[in-house]
Amino acid sequence: SGAIDGFTNNLSIAFRPQIIQSYSSGEYSRTKALFYSMSRINYMLHLMLIIPVAFSISYILDLWLGSYPSETRIFTICVMIMQTINCLHAPISTVMVATGKIKKIKIVSFIIICSVIPLSVLLFSFGFSVYTIYYLLLVLSAINVWASVKILCQTFPTINPAEYFKDIFIPLLIYTVTVVFIPVVIYLLLGETLLSTILQCIITLFSALTSGYVIVLNQREKQYFKTIVSKFLHK
Repeated sequence: SGAIDGFTNNLSIAFRPQIIQSYSSGEYSRTKALFYSMSRINYMLHLMLIIPVAFSISYILDLWLGSYPSETRIFTICVMIMQTINCLHAPISTVMVATGKIKKIKIVSFIIICSVIPLSVLLFSFGFSVYTIYYLLLVLSAINVWASVKILCQTFPTINPAEYFKDIFIPLLIYTVTVVFIPVVIYLLLGETLLSTILQCIITLFSALTSGYVIVLNQREKQYFKTIVSKFLHK
């Protein structure tokens, strides 16, 4: 969790000053474009990192820890999925900080996420499994992102929920299904071995980059991606 967040937080750090500066300068269309780019790229990077780990989790944990509680596999996968959902919240928070109106979104997020405590106690009292708390956190994280989008749209009307759904949610959902498909096939054929882990990493990287370019990025972002690749190949 810490390693994945540390890697993707570097990207967020690059975006934050630009978003705050563009909003302060009244360049709202640029703020919106940066917000969308940060949301897309944050999610793509998270997914690119967690897929090989998720499909090789038993092999990795055996190699790393040797012996561990049986619940560790599910806990780890749930935490990584939750991180991927929450990475959509970071761009929202950045824009809200730029507006200076953070009270409402902080209170709503606090209430939604902390509701996991009474809900878990209630479900545990009915005999639900230990995994329940993580399943609840996944649902609450998704609710928190959508509630935060609604608050953002009320505070920053340049963005609206329908547009966010069409330009961010739908492309990222299609992207997720596309990128996950081949790793599932590898997992079913090879199980969790060193070979399958290496293949997962290589294929996920390739499919994530190509699918992201085709499905997720807009024309401006594609042009920027081409420029980066061109400079890299030139070097």
